[in-house]
Amino acid sequence: MKGHLLMSAKERARKVEFEGVREGGMTIVDASEKLGLSYRHCRRSYKRFREQGDAGLVYRNRGRTSNRAKPLEFREAVFAPYRERYEGLRKIADSDRYDIPSTIDDPTVLTDIAEDIKSAGYGSR
Repeated sequence: MKGHLLMSAKERARKVEFEGVREGGMTIVDASEKLGLSYRHCRRSYKRFREQGDAGLVYRNRGRTSNRAKPLEFREAVFAPYRERYEGLRKIADSDRYDIPSTIDDPTVLTDIAEDIKSAGYGSR
């Protein structure tokens, strides 16, 4: 198989257990109990692992757009007003040049605000 295969922690755990089954060190029943899966589900997953290798363990809908996703134009129209309104907060969080509004009397308070904003997960850096 060419390229890289991105696996979640659950998928890697299944790989480890299924390799144990393949080598004969454990049964599918043991693997299903360790993984917290039903025997039937574990058997189906192991069959796909045998046939497709590691790629058979990867969630097959990964990377696909949800059928419930809204069109990009709609999402842009919804989020545009928020981006405009909160652009100042992003600039403060990223320590970019920002014109201080007249409502802030003490400019040193911006560093405190920036730290609070960054700790809340905003900002691009």
